[in-house]
Amino acid sequence: MCARIGGVLAPMMYLLRNINPHAPMVLCGLCPLLGAGLTLLLPETANKPLPDTIKDVEGEVLSDEEDTVKTGILDLRNVTMDSHRTD
Repeated sequence: MCARIGGVLAPMMYLLRNINPHAPMVLCGLCPLLGAGLTLLLPETANKPLPDTIKDVEGEVLSDEEDTVKTGILDLRNVTMDSHRTD
């Protein structure tokens, strides 16, 4: 979808040269700078628990249930390989 918007706006960039020869370069330089500046408004998530469900996002306490993904190292010493299972 963004490619279509860019395809529509590309001829407009050429028409900006009639207003000022530097206008297309200024516009193409300000858009990424604006986007980079807006990323400073995003919340910091480093070393914080992230929500797992929609209920967590809506404001309840982050879930700490057994079925949630836990970070850690997999200890293969406690895993048994039972090849004779009949499920």
